[in-house]
Amino acid sequence: MRIWAATLALALAGGMPGAAHGDTVQYRIVGDGGGGVRVGATWQDDGVPVGERVVVLLTAMSATGAAVGPARLTPVQDQDAVYELPTRLAPGTWSVVAESATPYLGRGEATLTVGMAASGYPQIFPDTAQPGASAPGWPRTVLWVLVGTLLAGAVAAAVLGRRPPVTRRSSRRR
Repeated sequence: MRIWAATLALALAGGMPGAAHGDTVQYRIVGDGGGGVRVGATWQDDGVPVGERVVVLLTAMSATGAAVGPARLTPVQDQDAVYELPTRLAPGTWSVVAESATPYLGRGEATLTVGMAASGYPQIFPDTAQPGASAPGWPRTVLWVLVGTLLAGAVAAAVLGRRPPVTRRSSRRR
């Protein structure tokens, strides 16, 4: 009975926080022209930036055969869902791949041309992210806690309501 109730609760609650957006992350890789590399993480299903941290690994192969990585990317301060390579790529043409396995699977590929001087990063997230798309926050969390509490109460009432009445036996022997 407990397993059934837990399964029902997870099914109704949608499972994990990312369930509203899907379960696969898409990475957009951009360069600043001078060897800097940044990666933006969005949900593949709707293009909304991923609101929680992911572990992103980057590998790069130059046209001359030089290789970088796999290297763990670091989050960019004050930019949600943006990660950067802590080192710079050498001048040349690079095939770059960003991947993650935890907490969500994700992948992105790009070819970057690196010159001698940086020209700045282009916009990472396209303007096509849907306005009003739900972002994680406390009102949504409160709603799921309320739904979970109501489901647990309903299951408890159903289980307790089916028990037969307790009868007392006489302890006297005759």
